Amino acid sequence: MLAALLPALRELDLPLRLRLWDGREINIGPSPSVTLEIRDPELIPQLAHPSLDLLGGAYVEGKVDLHGPLDEVIRIGDELSRALGDEHADRHGAQRDQTSSGQESEPDAPNLGIERGEGAQRGNARLDKE
Repeated sequence: MLAALLPALRELDLPLRLRLWDGREINIGPSPSVTLEIRDPELIPQLAHPSLDLLGGAYVEGKVDLHGPLDEVIRIGDELSRALGDEHADRHGAQRDQTSSGQESEPDAPNLGIERGEGAQRGNARLDKE
């Protein structure tokens, strides 16, 4: 499954590095500023269609870790979920249906998956400042 995922990720040309559970590192784009450390190999098939919920849940469960500047981590996570995620495909399919029925469609605002709450106030992120 990793072999099928890599070409799709490389097409995005993101400054991303994957660090696999076995220690291998794969640069997805030039000059990686963010490293997505995949600790659980069973997560690989799910990364073919990631959502911010999936990435966030995997982070909380310790299946992945993220290294890099917070703003870059958020931007890259958002780009991954929009480019490869199931929600993206579903949303654009619905927009095509509305457009073909004569209704005007508007693009959705990006959902960055950021909520204000106790965790944000405590500032308990494990992200590195690289």
